[in-house]
Amino acid sequence: MAVRPALAPDPKSVSMGLLDLRLRELGSFAEASMLPCPREIRYSDAIAEVTGHWLETDSGVVVMGEEVANMASGAYGATR
Repeated sequence: MAVRPALAPDPKSVSMGLLDLRLRELGSFAEASMLPCPREIRYSDAIAEVTGHWLETDSGVVVMGEEVANMASGAYGATR
């Protein structure tokens, strides 16, 4: 099943929301070795930071899914 063209993201939006605007110069695809890495962070912490940012920034954002509030607290414990 293909994504309807009306629902496909605009390729120009690939760099929207990036904190490092230099990444726009790389285009829509980049190898990991081409990207600056200012710090190392665990995957669960990255999920938690991004989720927290959008929850604080946009009142229309919600977190839902299996195990978000119970058991392992969502993906990798990120919603703990």
